[in-house]
Amino acid sequence: MGQLKLSGTLNAGPPTVTASTFPAATLSAPIATKEDPKGYQRATGILRRTENFAVFTDLAEPGNVVTKATFLYFKSDGSIDLRLTTDDGAGGNVVSVAPVEGIFIQEFPSAKFLKLLEMLGNATIEYFLSGNQ
Repeated sequence: MGQLKLSGTLNAGPPTVTASTFPAATLSAPIATKEDPKGYQRATGILRRTENFAVFTDLAEPGNVVTKATFLYFKSDGSIDLRLTTDDGAGGNVVSVAPVEGIFIQEFPSAKFLKLLEMLGNATIEYFLSGNQ
């Protein structure tokens, strides 16, 4: 069994805080998965490639070992659309489209796993999928 650990901190606020800065508040929030570390049975490894798709195209690699993903890390250097097909919890499909430019990370419940990941657009991408099947 593999383990995934996501760690970091999101810091936001003005570039410098002084007595006259308004608002003076800053945000510091930890970044981690729900389960830390998050276990998995199967993973793709970090996949990197440049793509130019004029229609939504499946990103599955030949011999894809992850069929029920519960974690997705995705990064794009351009503006693209990701189409995510998840299970509805009863064997059906829920399809959503997420516009992405930069980092996109999502965890999925085990009963509503990611079934299919598709991309539309032109970008150099890297991604990682993990799950128990």
